[in-house]
This record gives sequence, structure tokens and C-alpha cells, in this order.
Amino acid sequence: WNDVFQGCVGTNLPDTECPEGYVNLAETPIIAEKPFINIAQNGKYKLNIPATKTNTMGADCMALACQEAEMERIDFSNVYVTDPESDTSASINAKLNNGVKYIIFSPGIYYLSDPIMIIDSGSVILGIGFPTLIPVNGNEAVIVDSKAEGVKIAGLLLQAGEKRSDALLVINGLSEDEEQYHFLYDVFARVGGPNNSSEITVESDMMIQINSDRVIIDNAWLWRADHDINGQVFDRDNYVETGLEVNGDDVITYGLAVEHTLGDLVKWNGDNGKCYFYQCELPYDVTQEEFGDAGYVGFKVDDNVINFEGYGMGIYSYFRDYNVTVENGIEVPENKSGIIMTNVFTKYLTGNGGIEHVINDIGNSTVDNHNDPQYVCKY
Repeated sequence: WNDVFQGCVGTNLPDTECPEGYVNLAETPIIAEKPFINIAQNGKYKLNIPATKTNTMGADCMALACQEAEMERIDFSNVYVTDPESDTSASINAKLNNGVKYIIFSPGIYYLSDPIMIIDSGSVILGIGFPTLIPVNGNEAVIVDSKAEGVKIAGLLLQAGEKRSDALLVINGLSEDEEQYHFLYDVFARVGGPNNSSEITVESDMMIQINSDRVIIDNAWLWRADHDINGQVFDRDNYVETGLEVNGDDVITYGLAVEHTLGDLVKWNGDNGKCYFYQCELPYDVTQEEFGDAGYVGFKVDDNVINFEGYGMGIYSYFRDYNVTVENGIEVPENKSGIIMTNVFTKYLTGNGGIEHVINDIGNSTVDNHNDPQYVCKY
């Protein structure tokens, strides 16, 4: 029900900002293409790290254009490729502590007794085949140190363990260098799924916590499992309160999805943030007291935030087990000119109850309209 076209080159794109369900934005404000591997003409592998660019249209690396695009090329003699059969958090951290900045996670499951600690600026962590990182001692899976700048993390699946973690991925503070950005590409997280929640639950207070300024998230899906290997999940098993918590300024998300967490699904506390496309399903297995009366929403921008922009953001409800009514799908600060929301909506999928308003008591209810998305074009 929502399509966001951004920095696209082509025809037949919508020519206005806000026909229902469509947003067309001419440029992408800040992006760097995802790191990738190729084989050079000499037969050697290279890790390619494209440069950060602003106000772009289209892609940098299409066919032979990659040869001309501005990027750093790293010989594999400077890259460590992990082995899920033998590597541990200790062995990987030993590499990082001894000057290795480029880690390729090969496919497999990694049980981590301690977090992977990224301490050097310019580090790249690239997963192939979505390697799964599971903390086993209530630790995080990955932490970016506050002294590290310009870190890129891509292609990982972060999975909660049986002992509750504070978070699965934490990115800590960044320096005052406004040219430096952290990037997350195709980073997914899940709390539950492979387990039988009627026998063994997994837990994390949140999935991703951003404590740094200038972080760019390019495609993330953060999922509390509504089903697992034994079928449906009930009664708030596989606990996680929040998918994404943003505490830094100038954070941007392109293509964010958060589903089924048990509190505010996104908490955005930093200033000058931007969210381009957001998809959210509220939890299936909560009661009115646990969720609706508690005032939880699909996306919450803190009242202290002065500037925030959101485009193409949808909140869906399927209250499967209990009759739950939520007052708002999205809540943002009121009466602030720097808060700009474009084409946001709510949608009843099935089940009980619904969502009374789209944003800040504005927008029609889905409780009595089970067919149509309820859009607010501009807020």
C-alpha cells in the first residue's frame, strides 16, 4: 500500500508527492553503495568499498561502470574470511584487535560468547549468504566502538539467544567529523523463529540501538517471530520491546521494516532524522492492557525532537488473540514546523480491533473500515 521512489531514473513514475500510496523523491540525500567482492583481471579477489555521495540519482555500479566509479579496492591479503566451524568471538576479535579492518563472514551459524567489537575507523564487516550471529551469554552480537568512524556492516542476520540481551547490535558515538558516516546494509534481526517458543524462548530488550550521529541504514528487517518451528507464537513469548532505537542525530533509514515487538516498535530520539519507507505490523498476541492502554505505537518520535521527516510509512494491525484498539499508528511532536510526514497510513489486515487514527489523532479509523488503508497525505 505504499511505494517510495527515490533517486530513480526511469519513466512512468508518479509525478506528485502524494497520490495515495506513492511518494516520488528526485534524489537520495546521502548514500554509499554496499561493499562487494569481485575478481580482478589478475585473478585475485578484491573487496570494493564505494565512496559516500550526496544527492544522487541511479546506481554507481552497473555493469562496467564499476571500473570507473570512485571506490577503495582492498586486496584479500588484508581481508580475513571467517569459518563458522572454527571461529569464535575471541578469534574474530583477536583479528580486529591486531589491525585487521576487513572481515568477511562466510555462510553459517556463529555462537558468540562475547560481542564482535569493531574498534577501527573504516572497518568493513560483510556477510555472504546471510551468516547468523547468535549471542549466548546475554551479550550483544556486534558493538561499534565510540572511537571508530566510517564503519560499514552488511549482509548479517542477528538472532537473539536464550539469555536476554540488551540489544543485538549497538553503534556508539561518532566524532565531530561531519564527513564520516556509519552504514548498515541488509542487516536483519529476529527474536524467535528457529526455536519452539512453547519450550524455549529467546529474548532481547531491543534489536538495534543507534547511539551515534550520522548513521545510514539501507534495508533492515527487524522481526519478532509471530510463528516458529512449532507454529504460532502466543502470550508475548520471545520477548523484545523495540526493534530500533535511535539516539543519535542525522540518522537516515532507507527501507525499514519492524514487526511484532511488544512496545513502541521504533523509538526515535535523535534530531534531524529521516525515514524513507517504513513497514510495520503490530504484535498479534497482546492484550488491550499490555499494548493499547500502554499507549504503544508503530513509530514514536520523541517530544524533544525538533526536526524529523518521514515518507511512505505504513502501520498494519492484526490483533489475532485479543480485541485491541490502538489510538495512533504514529506519534510525533505536535506544533513543530520541522516535523514533516508525507503519505503515512494505517491498514487493518485481519483479526480484532484496529487503529483509531493514523498520526497524532489525525486520520480515519480502521476499526470500522476493514477494507481501505487510511492515508494522511501531509502532516
